[in-house]
Amino acid sequence: MRSVSTLARWLTQVRHSLGTSSAQARRERAVRRLRAQETAVDPWLAEERVLLSAPAVVLSVASATYTENAPPVTLDPTVTASDPDADFITGAQVKITDYELGQDQLSFTPQFGITGNFDNNTGILTLNGVTSAANYATVLSSVQYQNLSNAPSDLARTIQFTITDTEPLTSPAATLTLNLISVADTPANVLATVNEDTLSA
Repeated sequence: MRSVSTLARWLTQVRHSLGTSSAQARRERAVRRLRAQETAVDPWLAEERVLLSAPAVVLSVASATYTENAPPVTLDPTVTASDPDADFITGAQVKITDYELGQDQLSFTPQFGITGNFDNNTGILTLNGVTSAANYATVLSSVQYQNLSNAPSDLARTIQFTITDTEPLTSPAATLTLNLISVADTPANVLATVNEDTLSA
């Protein structure tokens, strides 16, 4: 049989354990009530951390190359885009940071309701339309570059891709380097004037 002192110690430990469990349970119930009250006042509070996540653009290449007088080249054929909130994307931009006015040109293939235009003054292609990140990834993968000059600057261009969601939050810029290769122009054919008297001599 247990001694009286042993039994007393055991009862004390049981009371302490029950008290600790009871206090923990009370704390958990208080937290649940607080969360319920916050949600009742403003449902936004329950998901605030998630909703503040920005979308992202990821490029599959670090650089692209354009040769003088060539047709347009695709900058990155496999762009990926995502948004952890599963929000819709409302727009995107592709920007030439070292833009040469009158030379550089960006184009794209409109689809999925996404439209846009290239600003010849700023070197920015702006896309608009509410749709999924996957659809924007497809459209961004269609963006092409062309240089319209017969004597283009061979300075490398930096191209930035961004997307914006409905919150609205804009992704960090994904960048690639565009290298330009100049081609020496072929001299025009010069027709020599032949003197008929010289030929008959």
